[in-house]
Amino acid sequence: MKAYRGKTVSRDSNRITVRYLKTPRIKSAVKGNKKVTLKWNKVKGATGYKVYRKTGKGKYRLIARIRRGSKVSFVDRKIKPTATYTYRMVACYRNAQSSYSKTKKVTR
Repeated sequence: MKAYRGKTVSRDSNRITVRYLKTPRIKSAVKGNKKVTLKWNKVKGATGYKVYRKTGKGKYRLIARIRRGSKVSFVDRKIKPTATYTYRMVACYRNAQSSYSKTKKVTR
């Protein structure tokens, strides 16, 4: 990219590579005995994922950073058996991330 001011032209700016990541899709969220197991589709080019959870009508909070792009599951062991949880996630590549996935709700 160059900047112009009248007849003066700047040097080329640094090049930036932008990577577009598809949005992950949560395939399942299964509630078990004191845990919820999430599974999602692998996103091409992702080097990791972030998993968010909200309890009831609360706010979403980051609960896990998955640092391997090949891992496509997560077990949430910090749940209460009588609560309702909603999960969403993003795929990551360095400092970039995808859009949030559709949510998946797990009820008591």
